[in-house]
Amino acid sequence: MPFVTMAAFLVLVILAAAMTEPAPRKPKPYIARRVYTVLALGLWTSAVVVGLYCAMTERTLCFLLCLGLGAPIALPAIVMVIGLRAFPNGYSSLGPRWRTPLPDEPHTAMFGHSWIAMRTFSSTVPSVVWRVYPTGLGISIELFGETFLPFAHIRRVEPGWFAVKVHHDWPEINGPIRMPRKVYEATRQYIGDGLSL
Repeated sequence: MPFVTMAAFLVLVILAAAMTEPAPRKPKPYIARRVYTVLALGLWTSAVVVGLYCAMTERTLCFLLCLGLGAPIALPAIVMVIGLRAFPNGYSSLGPRWRTPLPDEPHTAMFGHSWIAMRTFSSTVPSVVWRVYPTGLGISIELFGETFLPFAHIRRVEPGWFAVKVHHDWPEINGPIRMPRKVYEATRQYIGDGLSL
């Protein structure tokens, strides 16, 4: 019973936070996604506890039902929560604002089957695609979406042997970003060679 009370409290906190945010650019379903995430993770936690109890009492069918039915419900919620590590709350799948779409102009270079690392998020090969545009950098992360980082918002570049750390002030993606050296080489004509821009 305390778990139900805690889940209800979390739902109320999330709804209160949603009502105090500035005018959203997304339609209202983002509130439903927040409620779904809290409820799904709460149900998944309950299913794991019951499943472990079933496993300890050697009730195999009960164990398989708890975990098997709970996982498909919880996986989208888990992905949405992990997405908060890549994109700030306002621009994540749980937030009220849309990220800037990739430009309609043709890209000058594209690097698929790549990786990305940020302060609290990393995604490995092959789930990242980098697109270099004359005005910025397009980043597509499988399961989490895509975003556009304008070159005008890049403040400092720290080249390394295999990776380059890019410091920026763009609010739609957490930073700093670590990207492969080959992507940096393709962007040098637009952002320069220096450590500060």
